[in-house]
Amino acid sequence: MISKVADPSDVYQARFVQLYNGTGSEIDFDSETWYLCRQANGSPTSWGDVLLTGIIAAGGIFNIAYNQSYFNTAWGFDPNQVSGNITGNGDDGYFLYQNGDHSSGTLVDAYGVIDQDGSGEPWEYTDSKAVRKAGTTNPNPTWTASEWDITSATTAQIDPSTTTLPVELSSFTAVYANEFVTIQWATASETDVIGFNIYRAYEDDFSQAEQINFSLIPGHGTTTQPNEYSFIDETANVCITYHYWLESVNYGGTNDVYGSIQYDPVDVDGDGELNTIIHSYIEDAYPNPVKIGDEIHFDFMIGGLEGTTRPVSLNIYNIKGELVKEIINDYRVVNDYNETWRVNDITKGVYFYQLKTENYQETKKLLIQ
Repeated sequence: MISKVADPSDVYQARFVQLYNGTGSEIDFDSETWYLCRQANGSPTSWGDVLLTGIIAAGGIFNIAYNQSYFNTAWGFDPNQVSGNITGNGDDGYFLYQNGDHSSGTLVDAYGVIDQDGSGEPWEYTDSKAVRKAGTTNPNPTWTASEWDITSATTAQIDPSTTTLPVELSSFTAVYANEFVTIQWATASETDVIGFNIYRAYEDDFSQAEQINFSLIPGHGTTTQPNEYSFIDETANVCITYHYWLESVNYGGTNDVYGSIQYDPVDVDGDGELNTIIHSYIEDAYPNPVKIGDEIHFDFMIGGLEGTTRPVSLNIYNIKGELVKEIINDYRVVNDYNETWRVNDITKGVYFYQLKTENYQETKKLLIQ
């Protein structure tokens, strides 16, 4: 969709139009036909059609400029595409078409009104920048004033490297932490955000991704304060490469997708080989019930990076939650274990045994007769 239209008051040759891809998947303009079309002064015979080329990533922006040299001088980087048809001087409309140009394609998004001169109209942008408002993530073939902010601007007041989105991300990463892949992201601001979903795929293709959170991760509505989030992907194999996407769910029924980011398997000890990660668990103790004076066996795994040590405790608690027996409270090498305890110095009744490691805790029932 069209996210920004610029006609700088100081350097008219730096004019550009910015597109934003909020579809969740990259768009390859070399395999899909898209045109950005300019209509001058509302004249039915004054069209300039630009066949788009290149790729716009999911969640990415794409700048089409009038002049590469002036654009680079103003902002320090090159536009994605250059065309002499990007000459809109404030009263010319821009229109995004799919599967053809203005005469044969389908109108997907509009800045301005077809066959209307913009002079004196609400959408006029002479010596100004027109920026799509936060929360507007879907294209609209009918220009709608409530979707846009139009303000006078010089090149110093225009930034083609950003777009206005419901969420301004300051970071988005996927890292190994305590046996699992942990997704972390931070927002610099949020606008009308209900919450977030996380998607995962083996390939960098959002159409193949699956949502991995069972319930919406709450956002902070509208705020200019920074916020940090994290999500533990307990179903991921940390020895496999994954791609992750972040979806913001917004009031008004709009969603926006960010990413992808890539998680890479870990080589924590730097030996050039990927490390094996083992997850903690505890089996059912046996025998259970157990008689006073008999032995009971606990089979369990201390999880973590293979070859390292981790803190672990195995304790017995009564029904009041009081500690009655400490079986293990130590550091042990990541491995599987069988621990034996002879039941004595304890009365008959219902108890609970609990295995606890850095990021794992499980409690099970034990009956002593």
